[in-house]
Amino acid sequence: MPREDIVTHYSCRQTLAALHQTPDLLNRTAVGKDLFAIINWIVAAGAADVIGVTGSFLVGACNARSDIDLVCYGSRGYEAARELFAERALIRPYEGETLTRLYVRRAKYMVGGSFDAPCARKPENSRASQPARRRTSTVSRSGPTATRRSPGWLPKK
Repeated sequence: MPREDIVTHYSCRQTLAALHQTPDLLNRTAVGKDLFAIINWIVAAGAADVIGVTGSFLVGACNARSDIDLVCYGSRGYEAARELFAERALIRPYEGETLTRLYVRRAKYMVGGSFDAPCARKPENSRASQPARRRTSTVSRSGPTATRRSPGWLPKK
């Protein structure tokens, strides 16, 4: 995409900070509450500079069916994400019947690929059907996400 075509640049780390400072920006759904708990853990762990929020929450398109997409930066971010995913009060691994349902739901997208069994899911109290993800393709080697859409609620640079 040519640089002159980019209208808005979204920062995953700035979004995490904005959602932490102004929780009213989160939708008042179970997934929004789950994300806020995760953000609080990230901030308390001192990892807000190495983990960011991406996906629908990044661009302001979140709703009750949204999932939580996080991105980590560098080895410190990877270690912080590993610690986060070990927090069973926040994120529990898929097991048994829920793992089977996840496999069946995702099988249609796995043609030529493989299934990442150690995925994680949101706590029981979440109504969101999608799992929290360990990795994201939103950030590439070339840098943070750039898009033409604007959510209208993220702080302007």
